[in-house]
Amino acid sequence: MKKLVTLALSALVVFGAAACASGSNTPAAEPVTKLDTVGDAMAAESNETSWGYSEGTFVYVFDNAGTYTRVVAKAPEDVAAQLDALDASASDYDAKVAELVSPLAVDRVEDLSAGMPTQAELDAYKGKTGQDLLDEGFYIQGFSVNGGSAEYYLMKGLYAYTFTFNESVNLDEMPDLADLAAEEDPENNETLDALDSMELETLKPLTVKSAVCTGVSFDATNPDIAI
Repeated sequence: MKKLVTLALSALVVFGAAACASGSNTPAAEPVTKLDTVGDAMAAESNETSWGYSEGTFVYVFDNAGTYTRVVAKAPEDVAAQLDALDASASDYDAKVAELVSPLAVDRVEDLSAGMPTQAELDAYKGKTGQDLLDEGFYIQGFSVNGGSAEYYLMKGLYAYTFTFNESVNLDEMPDLADLAAEEDPENNETLDALDSMELETLKPLTVKSAVCTGVSFDATNPDIAI
């Protein structure tokens, strides 16, 4: 899939409300079953949505009453050209995108929740190292340290995860962490590279205490990644 553009992310990744292998005490609304057009999907009530498009394809992902649903539609060249021409910073950007893609006929509907790992599969990561996770294809979305306990937010394929670890992490042992964070600048590649390297090197020796799947990843809007 060439030049995938992924936008309009709304709490879908890392902090997704529908966690793998866990239920909710809140009664879910009835899922939308009539998904003939992209507009049908966009009309569904959902706090978690994302979309992306590339040459000839438009993808919309949403939490469909507790089930992550991905709809894929063919995007004609004229629609793709109009999407490219839109100003993403404009206040009416989302509305214009919806207007352009709502009439598109849905080519296929996929249940992304069907491929989510079970808790038993997640528990199998206990004792593995951060290096093991990286070797398996996980990549870092972010991390946090609270009272020495580290949580890493990782992604792999279609899904997002939170891992906790047995070892404590001392921020004081991370050289210039505060300075690097303060200086973080999209135009400063050296600073960003240093932050990425620090996260990687800190993760590698840690051993997994627990793992939870928290939803779907950025790659969920890439239809080339199968369930």
